[in-house]
Amino acid sequence: MAGPGRPRVLAYLELQTEATRRPWLAALLDPIGAADFAAYAHLLHAAGLPAGPDRARTLALHGAIPHLLAGAPDTLAAAGLDDLEDFAHGVLACVCPEPSEEEP
Repeated sequence: MAGPGRPRVLAYLELQTEATRRPWLAALLDPIGAADFAAYAHLLHAAGLPAGPDRARTLALHGAIPHLLAGAPDTLAAAGLDDLEDFAHGVLACVCPEPSEEEP
């Protein structure tokens, strides 16, 4: 986000913000957001890491936070972020996993 792709990220953030005022723009952006998380899940899986839509949304905080800040209800649903409590539990599970039986 701070490297060469920064202008693209800023433009996307501006579009997401504008989409809160223009439903037609949200309708165009919603599938892009959903596809971003699906692509991230694919990358996690290809790297041999635990993957899936929920985990991808949780680990891709750089994508989830703008959706949560600017997203209308339909946008949040399209990105799978319409259940904030479930999302928060997912973040905590990734950051602070339950100790395994082998750990003291």
